[in-house]
Amino acid sequence: MTPRDIAARATKLLVATWRLFTREGRAVVVLALGSMWLGNRYHWNEMLVMGLVCLLALAVGLVTVLWPRRARADLTLHPAKVVVGSPVEVQLSLHAKYLPLVHPVIEVPLGRGSTMTRLGLVAPGRSATEDLAVPTDRRGVHRVGPVTHLAGDVLGLFRRRRVCSDPKDLFVRPVTIALPTLTPGVVVDLEGVPSDQLSASDLAFHALREYVPGDDLRHVHWRSSAKQSASGSSLLVRQYQETRRSHATVIVDSDEQSYDTRADFELAVSVGASLALRAAYDDFEVAFACGDTYTVTTRGEQLLDASCHFAPRAEELDLPHRVLKVANAAGGTSFVAVVSGGRRDAAPLSTALSAFPHDAHRLVLMTSAGADSRIQVRGDLRAAVLGDLKHLPALLWRLR
Repeated sequence: MTPRDIAARATKLLVATWRLFTREGRAVVVLALGSMWLGNRYHWNEMLVMGLVCLLALAVGLVTVLWPRRARADLTLHPAKVVVGSPVEVQLSLHAKYLPLVHPVIEVPLGRGSTMTRLGLVAPGRSATEDLAVPTDRRGVHRVGPVTHLAGDVLGLFRRRRVCSDPKDLFVRPVTIALPTLTPGVVVDLEGVPSDQLSASDLAFHALREYVPGDDLRHVHWRSSAKQSASGSSLLVRQYQETRRSHATVIVDSDEQSYDTRADFELAVSVGASLALRAAYDDFEVAFACGDTYTVTTRGEQLLDASCHFAPRAEELDLPHRVLKVANAAGGTSFVAVVSGGRRDAAPLSTALSAFPHDAHRLVLMTSAGADSRIQVRGDLRAAVLGDLKHLPALLWRLR
């Protein structure tokens, strides 16, 4: 080891040791050095005694802080995934290994803030528990922890931070509302979702109708035609419902310029999550997008977890181009919904939505918290303005 390496290590050690000092500890260091200098310079015995006492206090405090006191902490979230505003309990458990922990001070980051608590005496091999309250008033993924043990001396001259647990993620999900099925009155088969469009040839049988010149004779229902022959009726042919791919696309506008307030964006996320969740319950494969977050799944739990990551931001790519990008990624779909804010002009969305299949059910929703919920017709596009989440089922019924 070269002298330069030794000097570098010594410097690093000194810096790390200096960081252990609190403001009070650094003041005592200055007092000790000043007292020793004055006592030695002017032969002032009282100053020498004061300096020695300060140095003794510093030495005892430093040994106390550096003394190994191993501790392990565990964080338990009950539950780990909640809806905005729902209570959640965080249980902190601190375990002392070999030496007792005398009234340890514990710091736990909770989302954007943190909390500090002082526990009682923890004997070796024992544990102490503490219940912490976590605010859930904001949707998102909140980091809880890691637990930090703030070890210090009696006089408060030193403080050492020891991380003794891993962080946990708390998913605060948006408020959603139960919606009626997106494809009412049909049965989902193995190949796709039957739509309300009738077809001459498909998999989902709908009804019998009279023969029209040009119909394929393979679809004639001969037994029913024979029963009708006595009354002079023509042949009866099978009529089917057109089946489409079981795919739904829900896009939430992430551009902060589209919303008047943050409440409008949160309402948009709740609307998008409600639609995506209903589509998943209807056995759709759902593409759920907001900004750069893009999730494709059939599980409602994953859709709700994905919505926790949605956040408004200044977008470089405007919403119509974002819709076109999602349309190219999603491919064929039978249901597409775009949710934006009250500042967004719905007209450019009509061109962007044309990238989806022409027979797909299109839905455009504009959120404006507190406004009157209503239907707006802009050209060939029908858009809904939503002021409250509870009005969503009625608006969807009017948009069918």
